Order: sequence, then C-alpha cells, then structure tokens
Amino acid sequence: MRPSGLHARPLEIVTPLAGFHKNRVVQIGQDLGVPMELSMSCMNPQDDRHCGECSKCRERQDAFREAGIADPTPYAAAWRVPIK
Repeated sequence: MRPSGLHARPLEIVTPLAGFHKNRVVQIGQDLGVPMELSMSCMNPQDDRHCGECSKCRERQDAFREAGIADPTPYAAAWRVPIK
C-alpha cells in the first residue's frame, strides 16, 4: 500500500488465519486461551451481544459445534433453524 502524508509509513495487513476453516480458528483460540466470548463476528449486534440470527452468527455456532467446543457467546436470540 502506498503511504501518504508527511510521516506516513507503509501499511501491511497480515491475515494469518484467513486460510483456515472457522472451526480450526475456534480450536486455535481455545488452545491459546483466547476469551472467545469477547470476540465479535455478528453483522447485526444487539447492544454488546451477537444477534443470533444473521449468517455470521450461524457460521460461528457451526464452527464451535464442529470444533466440539461449547460456544460461550451471548446471543440476543436463538437461531431460528435448529442446528444439526
């Protein structure tokens, strides 16, 4: 990326987890002791909670289930379609 301004420095965006499936990211977070309940991936948050209804909330729930880890996420609403 091209810097601008008098004191600008080049910006590098690093995304080391971008190539992983979400369940693998959840597992890595668990292994590292990341407080996953503090992370936000919702498209329509309700106050400080995930909405529980958008596609990102569904992907999050699926990732925890597939990783075999209890989802600590506080959701404003339960997913309307039963999770298999």
